[in-house]
This record gives sequence, structure tokens and C-alpha cells, in this order.
Amino acid sequence: MPVQHAPKNPPPEKKYAFAPVSPVQVAEPAKLPVAPPTPAVTGGASAPPADAAQKQTTLKAQDNIDALKQYLARIKKKLRTNLVYPDDAKKRGYEGTAVLRFAITESGTIRPGSLVLVQSSGQATLDASARQAALASEPFDRPSREIVADFEMPFSLKN
Repeated sequence: MPVQHAPKNPPPEKKYAFAPVSPVQVAEPAKLPVAPPTPAVTGGASAPPADAAQKQTTLKAQDNIDALKQYLARIKKKLRTNLVYPDDAKKRGYEGTAVLRFAITESGTIRPGSLVLVQSSGQATLDASARQAALASEPFDRPSREIVADFEMPFSLKN
């Protein structure tokens, strides 16, 4: 085992002299004027918290969905009122459901070229009657914006 020798010139010990520290006086931060909270548009109360705003948005969306469902129910009722079950189809026992798709414009009319048969009833006479019922139902109540929807047109001897 080799012998270790102490270094010949050890580094001098560092001595630190500290000057006495006088207490530091820190000035208080300047106080800036604070504006009062801005009242909400709906009244003198402060704005609702973010989660309340989200709930309001969700409620408005649900109201829109509910209004759309009610509107579509009125359209379906009007279509069914104008739906004619052809006598010849009844005599032959034809049954089925035709599904039509069309766009209702903001003026309450069917947009030209939008009336299409999405699903056949299986009988051309029933499909034609369904198309005729849609055209006879115009004009519809005016929607707030153009709406495209599918409508079932059932033909059943059990009615």
C-alpha cells in the first residue's frame, strides 16, 4: 500500500470578514386604486362563475333541441294529415314505411331538389303517395334556419 504524503503547501484558510449589517428598510408597495367589479349585463350582480355560464349554454342548447323536436313533431303531424293511403294499395294489402328526406327553407317551403326517397316502402304506389303528401303539406311553419330531416311515412292496414 502506497504511503500518502500531505501536500507541501496547503492552501491558506480563507477568512471571511462580515461587515455589520444594518437593518434594511423596505418601503411598502404603492397601493394602486382598484376598480369596482364590473356589473353583469343582466343586472347589478357580478358575473356568474364559469361553470354557471357553461350550465346556461347547456340549457340553451337543450332548449334549442327541445324546440327542434317540437317543430319536427308538428311537421310529422302535418305530413300524416296529408298522407293518402291509395285505395288500390289497400285492396292489394300493400304495407310499408317510406322514409323521405328534405330540406325546409327559412320560408317554410321544401328546397327544390332536396326531396328524396331515403328508404322505399317496397311499393312504388306507396312511395309516390308519400312524396305527394310532402308536397301537399307545404308551406310549413317557418323554421329559424334551414332544416334537413328524415320523415317516416307509414302505411299500415291496422290503422
